[in-house]
Amino acid sequence: MDLAVEQAAREITAEVVAQAPEGWTECVLRGHGSRTSVGLSGGGYVVPSRPGFFSGMPFPHESLASLVSFFRDGHGWEAIVLELTCRPSGAFELLVFRDDLRPGAGPQDGWTLTVDPGFQPSEPGAADGPEPSELRQALDPAEAVERLQAVLRQHAEDVGTKPEMPAPVTEAQLAAAERHLGRPLPPDLRALYLEADG
Repeated sequence: MDLAVEQAAREITAEVVAQAPEGWTECVLRGHGSRTSVGLSGGGYVVPSRPGFFSGMPFPHESLASLVSFFRDGHGWEAIVLELTCRPSGAFELLVFRDDLRPGAGPQDGWTLTVDPGFQPSEPGAADGPEPSELRQALDPAEAVERLQAVLRQHAEDVGTKPEMPAPVTEAQLAAAERHLGRPLPPDLRALYLEADG
């Protein structure tokens, strides 16, 4: 770890330890920064005697800004996201990414990776949406089952093993589903469910 990064992380950790509530075991800070702003986007103190997070975290603006500057000047990253886990001993773990990877609000929320920042999904039914599939519906139950079997055979040839399929549903389960829906399922779909559930 570069000395400037380590120093900034140590300063943040010292603030976290100094302001920690009684009985805390760790503090997770999730933040972001760019040339124009820095901020915290989630996390907090973990106190086992209290469910969830304990708020009241410090906001180490200057240390976050120095991390942003280091990665901008040293790596050309215009913006960063980070996760810093601090412990009462003063130990810390720091993860820093470019801002195409975004942390969720809590430590259990995972991360979101933006592969194409300019992508905008089309509205359902929009004329400029993706082309419809060239596959046509089987409409014939026997043809639907044969198509499924052909896909399974091709898979077995490509991979070397036959894929495990879920057990089929029973006629009674299909009848119950149709009663729930208030109408019968299409015959080709019924035939496929009788081959494998899902």
